Amino acid sequence: MTRTTNLLAATHLRHLTDTGSSPAGIRDLAGLNQPTYRAAWRNRPVPPLVHTRVLALPLPASLEIAAEKPSLGTRRRLRALVHQGFPPTFLAGELDWPADHLQTHLRAHSARHTVHRHAQVRALYDQLWDQEPTHHGVSVDQAEAAQQLAQEQRWPGPLHWDDAMIEQPVGHSRLTSTGQLHPPPDMAAVIRAFDGEPIALRAADRSAAIVRAHLQQRLDAVTIGKALGLKPDSVKRTWDRAKKRAVKHNEPWAPLIPYLAEAAIDVANSNRQVDLVRTIHYTRPVIRTAA
Repeated sequence: MTRTTNLLAATHLRHLTDTGSSPAGIRDLAGLNQPTYRAAWRNRPVPPLVHTRVLALPLPASLEIAAEKPSLGTRRRLRALVHQGFPPTFLAGELDWPADHLQTHLRAHSARHTVHRHAQVRALYDQLWDQEPTHHGVSVDQAEAAQQLAQEQRWPGPLHWDDAMIEQPVGHSRLTSTGQLHPPPDMAAVIRAFDGEPIALRAADRSAAIVRAHLQQRLDAVTIGKALGLKPDSVKRTWDRAKKRAVKHNEPWAPLIPYLAEAAIDVANSNRQVDLVRTIHYTRPVIRTAA
């Protein structure tokens, strides 16, 4: 069966969720199971009929896709993809933007853009943030040139951003002005947060909290999200970035539990044998769980 990608359909899904539609509701209306929905969300290859069903879902009349909004998150995502090795010309082609328009956003010459273009870039970022450019038709030389550009401009990559902060004006990446990673997370703050103390966590602290909650407490993405005030998808993406960092540094990791019933969580907690209190990015865990 032929399978294709469709950035327009992935963008359409974001318009729907941005205006209050739930993933479960979208799946029901489009007749999609959860794996197919997730593939379409991340613009992975799916049967063309899936795109047809998604694009047939009407957008709310209240949605103004031509309305303007701040472009900070878009700029950070585009720069992160260049850091990943995707040339600006490639990104412009994928988005069907004029090359000079994309450069305007890369170079921070524009502070605003449309709701539709914001959703487009989010869809492309979610598709490519963990991908090898050479798997998408980018040559090794082109990828290296893009990475060199990002290094010269000190543009942080996807692994340096926290989902909860990439859109925030006060948000910062885990990359310092000198191009180095920020200090390790404050594990004392992480422990206090999961003990129920209302404490503001930095991006690195939130990432560590997610890793710690899963490895030590065997909590699922939904439960972790509720504790930290994050959506389950944000928890999952933060975990994926932690895993990528661990693999890159040849460190062990364990897969995140998408969802567990409370009874299953209790069983997992009672059965754990090792207390892991620090994030895998900075210390090696005692145990390893196969993917």
